[in-house]
Amino acid sequence: MKRLLLVAALLGIVACSSERESAPGGPPFPKIGSAAPNIALPLFLDPVGRRATGSIVRLSDHRGEVVLLSFWSLSCAPCITELPQLVAFAYAHSGPRVHVYGVLMDNSPAEGLVWLREHGYATLPMLADDGQQSHRLYYVHGYPQMYLIGPDGRVAGHCVGCLDSCERYAAKLDSLLAS
Repeated sequence: MKRLLLVAALLGIVACSSERESAPGGPPFPKIGSAAPNIALPLFLDPVGRRATGSIVRLSDHRGEVVLLSFWSLSCAPCITELPQLVAFAYAHSGPRVHVYGVLMDNSPAEGLVWLREHGYATLPMLADDGQQSHRLYYVHGYPQMYLIGPDGRVAGHCVGCLDSCERYAAKLDSLLAS
């Protein structure tokens, strides 16, 4: 079983590329330096692991701050592999000017909440995208997919299927926060 999961994870990594400019057959991803599309998604898990209801997170409300959005799914082996790194990144860097959000794409918030709690990742703020807003605005067609948004509201980084994104984005934080 472990071998099967490893093969699935490796195939997912090989199938994705950080160099793509668009999803296969789809429109181009928002380019580095372009204005990040504004999203407004419900928060279903707050940073201390409580179920959140009624809170909407709007990217536009974070102007002047750095935001890392990680789009993922419970059925994505590379996403599951990346979660510990994402949680560690959030723990190390989140603060008044840096926000890290997981965006659960293909599962209900209830499924996500149960899974995150069972696996010890319930400290990462999570947004739900049941309406597939991200698919339309960010052209999310592969997982995991990350966007780093600078304080100016522009895309500062983008990666599809990269398991080292957190490491690379940590290096960019100081320059983004200085701008």
